Amino acid sequence: MATPLDVLRVLTLPSGEPWEAAFERDPWLEADVLAPILARNDDGTPLYRLVWVELARGHAKTSLCGGVALARALSGGHGVNCFALGADADQAALVLEALDGQCRRNPRLAARLRQSRERYTVKATGSFIRVMASDVPSAFGLAPDARSVLFICDELTRWRDRSLYDMALTTLPKVADAQLIVITNAGVKGSWQEKARAALADSGYLFAAPGVIASWIRPEDLALTEANVPALVYRRDYGNVWVDSAGGFITREDLARCVDPAWHPQLAGDRLVEGYFYALDLGLTKDRTARAVVHLDRDGQVVVLDSLRVWQGTRDDPVLIADVEADMAACDEQFYRPLMLVDPWQLQSTIQRLRGRYHLEEFTFTSENVRRLSQNLYSLLHNGQLRLYPDADLEREILALEVKATGYGWRIDHTAQGFSDQAMALGMAALGAIERPPKKGDIFWAGGPGPYRERDY
Repeated sequence: MATPLDVLRVLTLPSGEPWEAAFERDPWLEADVLAPILARNDDGTPLYRLVWVELARGHAKTSLCGGVALARALSGGHGVNCFALGADADQAALVLEALDGQCRRNPRLAARLRQSRERYTVKATGSFIRVMASDVPSAFGLAPDARSVLFICDELTRWRDRSLYDMALTTLPKVADAQLIVITNAGVKGSWQEKARAALADSGYLFAAPGVIASWIRPEDLALTEANVPALVYRRDYGNVWVDSAGGFITREDLARCVDPAWHPQLAGDRLVEGYFYALDLGLTKDRTARAVVHLDRDGQVVVLDSLRVWQGTRDDPVLIADVEADMAACDEQFYRPLMLVDPWQLQSTIQRLRGRYHLEEFTFTSENVRRLSQNLYSLLHNGQLRLYPDADLEREILALEVKATGYGWRIDHTAQGFSDQAMALGMAALGAIERPPKKGDIFWAGGPGPYRERDY
């Protein structure tokens, strides 16, 4: 009967190349990862009931999860229940995609399996692979009649909480032939994942390879990535190093390339123009309200056209909504109905009253929106695509920003100590400009003193 390693050797990469060829080029993959996962005691139970494998991005971890599950289900006989657990529905879908790819490239393999929604079943034995997400509300009671159980946690350091991990962990004592495997990237220091890693290492097998780079990862691609993401992000994702939860956002050198000492954001001429983006980050008491107006020029540069404005609020003298609304009215006239991106917190009444009068859209500070804002602002600053006028207060804010590593990627920690209102308003407006560039026929401002003219491309 075929062993799990036999099954893995005939699985294929997306290119169609067998995994066995990858094992020959990268012997550590078999020796340090797969051999310990597949090792068995004399009674047939796993040598290591708990396995933690830590690999950098680009090491095909999701494909590895699918492959190990296939190997176990196909070679284990009757009663094998394999559960591939993902960070969320999207990550779980990637595991399914990896399994689909194996079946598509290997008709003989596909003939042995029956697929139904999130499950692959071995026709001859009834053993199965089920793909689940960590956001499933409850999964207790799994594998009530299993002879052998395998849990594979894909990208555990990206999971929001540990409920499904604990479910898998507490299921192990129910079955003698049970194993839990974590295949993930390095994570964030002080997180629940770091505690789980330490506990598992005391009683299981741990392989962490910050220095191992798979042969298929090209050094020039790594260098390009390192040059275009914050250092903290690169250390975690590609150096496979556990990092602090926060780190520096942008360097002083990157910011200096974007500040034009000769630039002053004043308008010239009297013709109305289109394609402006206005953003408002609202804070009323013991906080500040900030707004920014930007425009995307013909060279793809986001230009700050009007001085960022700040209102300082205190407990006894809060920012007045009437003052903010007056600024909105002035900018709406000056910038020919700009798209206004507005933080709805404490401004719902204004939004409801003025939505028909202005071109208003809500921009809520969800984790996903802040991630998009953060990565767009970093890209603009790092690549010199943001044109700023000299402003010591704004520059201080940008240099003080910190990156926060989360389970869903990195973002600016806008809740950190110190003000970040101007930077966040600028980021909101810049995101609007990049995600909604002007179309041919729009009227635009050329930038700097001079006439307005129609976009001619």
